[in-house]
Amino acid sequence: MSTDGNGRYVQNGFDEQKGIFIGSALNADAGVRSIARNQYVNSHLIFLNTKGNTLASTTATWEFDGKILGIMLDTGGNLMEASDPLLAYANYFTNTGGLSTFNLAGFESNDSYSGLGTNFLTVISKAREPGDRIRVVTVSEVPVPAALWLFAPALMGFLGYVESLKQRK
Repeated sequence: MSTDGNGRYVQNGFDEQKGIFIGSALNADAGVRSIARNQYVNSHLIFLNTKGNTLASTTATWEFDGKILGIMLDTGGNLMEASDPLLAYANYFTNTGGLSTFNLAGFESNDSYSGLGTNFLTVISKAREPGDRIRVVTVSEVPVPAALWLFAPALMGFLGYVESLKQRK
C-alpha cells in the first residue's frame, strides 16, 4: 500500500484468482500483448483510490509470486472487463446501459509503470475520479499434487508384480 502524504492509502492491491487455467489467449495492454493460452496464471488487482480528491502522484512497488506476463490498464477498461468472467474475484466491473463503469478508470497520460517480465511492478500514478484499476497477470507455479510422489512406488510395485508373474511361467 502507498499513502498520499496525508496518511490516506491510495494504492491498494489484492490477489484475485490463483492457479486459473486459461484455455484461450488473453489480451493485455502491456507486457505480452496476448497472454498465451493453455497455461496457469494468477490474477491480481491494484486499485488507485482518489477518495474524492485529485491526488499528487504516488509511487508504489508491488512484488508478485510469479513473473508478470501482462497488465490490463486501458483507460476504458475494455480488456479488464473482458477478462472479468475468468480472472475477477467478486469485483466485476461491467457496462450498464452502454456506459462503462471503467470510464477513466484505467491509466491516463500521467501514469507510468516499470518491471514487466519480472516479479516486481513499480506504479507511478496520479489517479482521478473514479480511481484507477489495474489487473496484473502473472505466471502461476502449479504445485505438484501430493499423490504424484506416491505414484512412483506404486508403479515399481506393479512392475515387480508383473515380473514375478513372468518368472512363474
